Amino acid sequence: MRAIIWDFDFTIICGHTRGEVKLTTKEKSVDHFSKLISKDFMKLSSEIEKKGLHQGIASFAEQIQPNYFGGTRLIASILSAGFKDHPLFHIYGFNPAYNKLTHIDKNRHLQFLQDTLEIKDRANLLLIDDSLRNVQAAREAGYLAVHVTTMGFSMSSLSTSDLDTLTRFVG
Repeated sequence: MRAIIWDFDFTIICGHTRGEVKLTTKEKSVDHFSKLISKDFMKLSSEIEKKGLHQGIASFAEQIQPNYFGGTRLIASILSAGFKDHPLFHIYGFNPAYNKLTHIDKNRHLQFLQDTLEIKDRANLLLIDDSLRNVQAAREAGYLAVHVTTMGFSMSSLSTSDLDTLTRFVG
């Protein structure tokens, strides 16, 4: 079993939610961010689903404040509003800084999703993320990773080596 794990802000969407929005602006914010979903992401994630690969979302979005709407609920709402018939995503929102952890990268997310999806080998998980720190940490931990260098996932902006990694992984 293999899985592609997507970052959300600046990767799936061409913007940043800051992890939560005020309840009073929830509908307007969800509508706004749903229009920022990368077209290349929608196309590729649909192709990935057809190939039978699992997909997840690893995000630092975590609802902390009362009277706010955020974390995994915000991500799911944005996807549902802007990407009709989207594939099933396993979403894990956890912010190490909020939880007073010193390692600020996505490896905890990847380990959680690896365990949830019962994937034994880290080389069977591919992280797609705009943060070079997250990409480097994932690679150092034995995961595959692709660095998004534009605001929002774009196939044409990937480096040759990242495009090759993605193409070989998806098949």
